[in-house]
Amino acid sequence: MGRSHLTMQSETIERVFGGISYLFGAFSKIDFYSHLDSFLCEILGPLRFSVVTIREGGGRLQVEYSNHPELVVPAGEPLDARSEELLRLLPQRRDYRAGGDPLRLFAGGSSLPVVWAKPLCAGGKGFGWIAFHEALSPRGGDAEVFGVETFVFDHIALAFYRIQDLHQTQEKLELMEAKLSAINGVGELIGSLDLDVLLTKLMELSLFIASAQVGCIALRGEGCIESRVEWGLSLEVVELLRYRGGKSILKSVLESGEAVLVRQFDACPDCEGIAELRVDSFLCVPLQTKGKVLGAICLIHSGGDLGFRKEDEMSIQTISGLAATAIENAILHRDSLEKERITADLRIARSIQHRMYPKECPRVAGYDMAWVNLSCQETGGDYFDFIPMGEEDLVAVIGDVSGHGIGAALLMATGRANLRALCSSGRDIREIMPALDALLERDMDVEKFMTLFLGNINYRRHELTYLNAGHDKPIYYRAGTLDVEELSSTGLPLGILGASGTHTEAAPIAVEVGDALLLSTDGVWEGSGLSGERFGRDRLIAAFKGAAGGTASQIIQCIQDEVFRFTRGVESKDDLTMLVIKRTG
Repeated sequence: MGRSHLTMQSETIERVFGGISYLFGAFSKIDFYSHLDSFLCEILGPLRFSVVTIREGGGRLQVEYSNHPELVVPAGEPLDARSEELLRLLPQRRDYRAGGDPLRLFAGGSSLPVVWAKPLCAGGKGFGWIAFHEALSPRGGDAEVFGVETFVFDHIALAFYRIQDLHQTQEKLELMEAKLSAINGVGELIGSLDLDVLLTKLMELSLFIASAQVGCIALRGEGCIESRVEWGLSLEVVELLRYRGGKSILKSVLESGEAVLVRQFDACPDCEGIAELRVDSFLCVPLQTKGKVLGAICLIHSGGDLGFRKEDEMSIQTISGLAATAIENAILHRDSLEKERITADLRIARSIQHRMYPKECPRVAGYDMAWVNLSCQETGGDYFDFIPMGEEDLVAVIGDVSGHGIGAALLMATGRANLRALCSSGRDIREIMPALDALLERDMDVEKFMTLFLGNINYRRHELTYLNAGHDKPIYYRAGTLDVEELSSTGLPLGILGASGTHTEAAPIAVEVGDALLLSTDGVWEGSGLSGERFGRDRLIAAFKGAAGGTASQIIQCIQDEVFRFTRGVESKDDLTMLVIKRTG
């Protein structure tokens, strides 16, 4: 005897409640969909279906699950826009039944008809569909036959809502745990002294903690803002994000030291950006330590949802405060290493430069010579030399390259090499000076030049001939009259006009016994005292004239003592070089 209708209905209801209890007992989406597949197959028959939900942020549909073998699409992949009809129907919360031209799901290269669909609604909102790709059998499923279809799908929706909420809560907890771990990990950065590594890690942490898509870290430089790390976002673009009609948000943060969070940036009436860049929200947090703003972390969210939250701003502020101390230490360490490197390089250059200077003064019968050279930096641009020219002539050289440091020293070395090569050719100084001018003009930068004095002393005729290319005027002391004379320039400094430069030959000077020639650079008389007044050429001439009766070394020592006495307590800003040549017999 067959089972009664009441018995079958009772068994169906029992299966429905058992299946629903399994759905509510699932703790993962994998378990949920496995139970859902079995449950629907048992009460409706073996049907192919897909679960379609609204993507986070709204506006598009995605396939959460499908048991259809032709619909292979990664979870979360948005459906083709042609599938959006279901999205428009969802607010109505009514079943969908296909007519002659059914809706279709377009995804992963597949196109599947939607024969009928049930909306998933719970918690006062619709959040998706169960879309069936096949019709029910002619007799219909047990749920439909016994009138519990609505009950079934309402509870499927509730179970789905529960598993979605559970899944999202779990994801949020995992993300929060990961972010807290990342924030705690900032402490590891404090010990890093590699600035580039430190900033790169800080950028990665910031993007992760705030769930930002792009960002950059900018640091203050000497009178400018420098982009140190760019992750899909350039400093140039950041500076275009401004308060309407005003300064860039970044500069405002650097000046005020206050973080700025602009949500719904593109819709903000107080801000303006650029049309090519979609900005849902913008976060700019200063890197600040001990009241000093070193730079800023700039982040952009363009994911289509609500963007950055206040918690994101607070989290980035937390890591920025810790990281700023590490950045300051790394900058100090970098600058210290750079200073040590430069100091070492300059010492080497200074050592090389000193080897180029004369080891001792030439010994010429009837003449006494001495020199002194003091550099204000490790290397200077002052140049002096004594170059023999045959058996009767000696060329005394003094020059000064514009600027200081290793660059000036290298140019000085170039000038020395060229000059010695020209002197070895047996040419007269009237030919040597323009030839040297042409060589230096070719090698020098536009803003560089070199002053140079060439004094040729013929110690058989006791005669001085000279050319002066813009150098500090040498001072000549005449023992017979106790007068001094300044030897003026005969042409422009070298490296300016090159081969086109001309030099007017000065009249020869007869060198008498007791006469003395002082060659110096401007560092001798430009030194200032505490009042700011310069030592000056008048004091230099007076000191030279007063000491001219002594030996060459005594003359130099006397002038040097006068200069140091006058400039005591003030650091020298220029090199100091002097040569003295005195006829003694």
